[in-house]
Amino acid sequence: NVSRIVENDIREQAVAEGRLEIARKLKENGFSIADIVRIAGLSPEEIDKL
Repeated sequence: NVSRIVENDIREQAVAEGRLEIARKLKENGFSIADIVRIAGLSPEEIDKL
């Protein structure tokens, strides 16, 4: 079902954006890269780009 696929894609994108926002806030508050990797589930490279 196409609508279900689109719905899942939107949900996945929202989750990814949420992780980036969390990582951005953690970084702004002085958390270490290692902690942000563990908490947000992003790679160090993704965090460096924030």
